Amino acid sequence: MHSYALGWSGNSPDRGLARLYVGMFFPALILYALTAQRGVAWQDSGAFQWRVLHFELASDSGLALSHPLMIVLGRLFWAVGLGPPAWRMNLLSAVCAAVAAANVAVLVRRLCPARPAAAWLAGGFFALSHTVWWMATVLESQALLAALLTTELHVLVSLCQRPRVRTAVLLGLVAGLTLTAHNMALLSLPVHVLVVLSLCLGGRLPWQAVWGGTLAWLVGSALYLGLVLQAVTRWGWGEAIRSALFGGQPGTSGWQSSVWGGSWNMMRHALGYVAYNFPNLALVLAPLGLIRCLRALPARLGLALAALTATHLGFALTYRVADQFMFFTSSYALLAVLAALALGGSPASSRPARRWVLAIAALTLAATPVLYAAAPTLVRRAGLMLPAHHEAPGRDPLRYWLVPWKNNEESAERFARAALRQAPPGSVIIADSSSLHPLRLVRALTAMGRGVEIVPVSQATPQVVPPGAVRAYVVSDKPGRRPDWLTHMATLPPRGEGQVLIDVIWHADRSATQPSN
Repeated sequence: MHSYALGWSGNSPDRGLARLYVGMFFPALILYALTAQRGVAWQDSGAFQWRVLHFELASDSGLALSHPLMIVLGRLFWAVGLGPPAWRMNLLSAVCAAVAAANVAVLVRRLCPARPAAAWLAGGFFALSHTVWWMATVLESQALLAALLTTELHVLVSLCQRPRVRTAVLLGLVAGLTLTAHNMALLSLPVHVLVVLSLCLGGRLPWQAVWGGTLAWLVGSALYLGLVLQAVTRWGWGEAIRSALFGGQPGTSGWQSSVWGGSWNMMRHALGYVAYNFPNLALVLAPLGLIRCLRALPARLGLALAALTATHLGFALTYRVADQFMFFTSSYALLAVLAALALGGSPASSRPARRWVLAIAALTLAATPVLYAAAPTLVRRAGLMLPAHHEAPGRDPLRYWLVPWKNNEESAERFARAALRQAPPGSVIIADSSSLHPLRLVRALTAMGRGVEIVPVSQATPQVVPPGAVRAYVVSDKPGRRPDWLTHMATLPPRGEGQVLIDVIWHADRSATQPSN
């Protein structure tokens, strides 16, 4: 296959790129903004909302989970003052996901200038994939990561297209900025370095590009590196670097054992996640696109795109965490690009067949939201089980995990309001990781629960929650989600009718009517 098979000429078509960007960005933004969650969120999204509200750049869970750029930008969105506070924070993800979708479409147009339909399909493959849409409707770091990663791809193409020092510097700057959004940016860094070095060794780029790019990377990542250096002064270099790579506090391993620690069972789930995100022709086309990427694009660029896809996809497939599905977001951008490249290189003799493929791809893409809407009912009727996740009171797990739009997902808000109504002033709610921040956020944003103390499970010791001296509630009675010592000093009866919290009955309180355990 010759170098012109994808329409690559070394010069990007300026005409139509701006129109394509606007045509992809604004519909995606409107879709995500309309379907974004209006209220407070469960789990990590709730924790991010809490940190934005209090402008906490560092995370209690370690440096790897800090994502300081998201906190800074989230604070700016929150300060706008239009709409509900939680929705304003979530709107950051909507904008970032729309940027990423537009970037994907324009990138394909640059690589396949003769096939504009392929560019539109690439943006659609990415924008309507389940996880991307899901991440676009709540405050999460993955949407911001995708926006910056796809920006890196554009700079990388420009560098291969016309090697210049200022382009290498820009690549370093954007790559550093991506690190402040998520440390998954480190997965792309070796590929960028190798591309720059190969251009220097080939005489196409002066060596000052290496030093300029390095300095620019340090400038771009300064916000994150500042947190690391701050941790160094408190913990030392070893603990600070470990926390920056794997999270966790000093003396803990964080998520180190989860990195590249996947099992066959998790791999099966992971492949299911990928298939669910592309219930269309994208997965069929992506391997063909990879072949064409390696054969038709300049060797350096083709190898770089293949390596980035393998690195990001390989990491997500083997990352052993409960919310594994969300770490595929950057991989889906690359897979969408490869799928579209398969549509961009058909010879003239196969034009009728290509039109049929384009039509089928468009139809299956349009049917994607219909599948997502029907998925909870289909899974429930089939008696299938989802991979294990922490569940929460009042939350339909099938609806929550399988349907990407969250505009009508109010379970966290309803739970928090009901819990704060149930707990009287002076009482303590012992909250697990899923429910902690919805409770804190509703209390902070409303007048509810002012006299109620909310204590995370990890801090709920007998000194903090004195047995028998304070009225206490737990959100869950399951091991790991309530203090272990509580079962020796109290009884946790079933929830009462209409209640969302479990009343802690201290043994001394029930000794008059029931024998103590």
